[in-house]
Amino acid sequence: MSGYESDREYEIKFSSHARCRLAELKRYIAEVLGEPQAGMNTVNSLIDAADSLRTLPRRRGVIGLTGSGLEVRSIRSGKYVIPYVIQDETVFVLDVLYGKSDTDAKLRQILAEEIVG
Repeated sequence: MSGYESDREYEIKFSSHARCRLAELKRYIAEVLGEPQAGMNTVNSLIDAADSLRTLPRRRGVIGLTGSGLEVRSIRSGKYVIPYVIQDETVFVLDVLYGKSDTDAKLRQILAEEIVG
């Protein structure tokens, strides 16, 4: 079965926006909510969810297209939605969104901005 997607391992890259969002989330949970361990655990679980996309990242359905035609997909982790695109052998995590916020509006913004890299 060599050459099939199931044999591939993709590289995972977080956009600068997604990295900032993870740092903000960790800080908020640690400092504002006073739960530093919970902040670290939450961020680690989000990173683990993104890391699961190393294999079979196309298992998630397409939720939209960027202006340049890249397919945007998403994966859920707890209360969070992680939108991403696949380019060649790389999965780019675009953002980390709190599921109870207006994720549709935020996803439309992501599609418009194409925050990859």
